[in-house]
Amino acid sequence: MNVKTQTKPPSTEDIICALSERALPLFYHGNPVLNLPGMHSGWVPRLVDIVNAVERIARSQKPLFRHIRTPQGGIAIRSDELGRDVAGLLAMPAHHLRQSLVLYDLDPRVDMFWDEADRRGLATVVAVQPWTDESLVLASVDALNGFVQAVRQRHARKGFQSKVNAHVRATLKNYTALKGYLMAILQLHPRLLPITLDFTYRNGAPSGAADAVPALKIVSSHLASLVENVRTTFGDAVLGHAWSQDAMLGCGNVGHLLLLLKDDIDSNESFALAHEVARSWRDDVTGGDGCAYNNLAANDLRFRFRGISQDERRYTPVEEHLRRMAVYLRWTDRFAALKRSPGVQTHGMGTVPKVPRAASTRAAYPFPEMLGSGPWATRL
Repeated sequence: MNVKTQTKPPSTEDIICALSERALPLFYHGNPVLNLPGMHSGWVPRLVDIVNAVERIARSQKPLFRHIRTPQGGIAIRSDELGRDVAGLLAMPAHHLRQSLVLYDLDPRVDMFWDEADRRGLATVVAVQPWTDESLVLASVDALNGFVQAVRQRHARKGFQSKVNAHVRATLKNYTALKGYLMAILQLHPRLLPITLDFTYRNGAPSGAADAVPALKIVSSHLASLVENVRTTFGDAVLGHAWSQDAMLGCGNVGHLLLLLKDDIDSNESFALAHEVARSWRDDVTGGDGCAYNNLAANDLRFRFRGISQDERRYTPVEEHLRRMAVYLRWTDRFAALKRSPGVQTHGMGTVPKVPRAASTRAAYPFPEMLGSGPWATRL
């Protein structure tokens, strides 16, 4: 079956929004004993900034930094907007973010940015003050411009470009497959109701640690068990599902679940269903170690109007919500994707439904209905 999907990548704002949401703390009934986010969790969107900065450096042709004499007789570093952005990214304590992403495959441009910064010792670039020695300022300018030139040269290499393109194609393929699955279900059921839930673990739970592959295996099996419980318990009430997992240090291991409910389920029933799924995760699947958060209330006013027909569904917020959920569940892997490990499944979804074909118009009218065009036209 061919499902027409829009393969155009999401906007930077969509990606930053999804990355930020992944780093938020999760709560269930105000439970205070969850894995709380570390101070570096909010830096995850900086990965997008690093990729954008590398591309801008590759397009530029001039040195970004220079030294100038101040009216007071001192020396200072002058740069344009791109230079200031690069300096801000270099000033970020990257070792914290790299530690939190130890189990992730990153965009090659992010790895290259950090590798060049480490190789050139840019962590020791001085912050210029009025009393800073002139030789230190000049050395910092040379180090910064050397870093920029090295990034340009590595970015232009054919092997590096092939690596980036392969990384982008693999992620775009996964994102397109998920979006095609969601749009196929929406085409068959234009009045469906989407709900989303996030899952995590209490502090001290064996599967809550985010720095070990065995913990990821436990989370993967828990999410698979939860999906099977949902399919067994609710049957045809759930038209489709998709899930993914993260392993952010500071947040602990986190799972995300999207459920597409039938159109005859009212808001109260859908709220009860989401509550039951959360209870199942907490009590049945994790044995009391799990916590859940209803990320989108089933009675949210934005999704009260679910659409009337397939022609009108494009004007409802449901399709927009599904598109954003595809970004949330899959496209963020574009910058930070869990590494493939035996026994660890990082995401999953249901089977793409078969869309029934419309009846052929030629079956009812085998010959064109035009005067003089049929085989009987000349007969009286």
